Amino acid sequence: MPQFRGGRDSMNAFILKHTKYPCRARKHNISGIVQIDFRVTKEGKTTQIHVYKSLGYGCDEEAMRVVKQMPLWKPAMMGREAID
Repeated sequence: MPQFRGGRDSMNAFILKHTKYPCRARKHNISGIVQIDFRVTKEGKTTQIHVYKSLGYGCDEEAMRVVKQMPLWKPAMMGREAID
């Protein structure tokens, strides 16, 4: 399974540091969690990013933007070979 370099705590810190609360969400007092699905290539890049639990009001787009900005992940391995 792919891993964010530094583990879950590092990933959460990255998300908190890079997320900008959308103005539309703030205006309508929207809060919650956007759930994202994505794949990690054998090179460690995030790809095929899509929302499977939406909040709307710009939150979905912001969550996708942050995932696209993530640094390279450690890809999944099969034996000694990185796989998609």
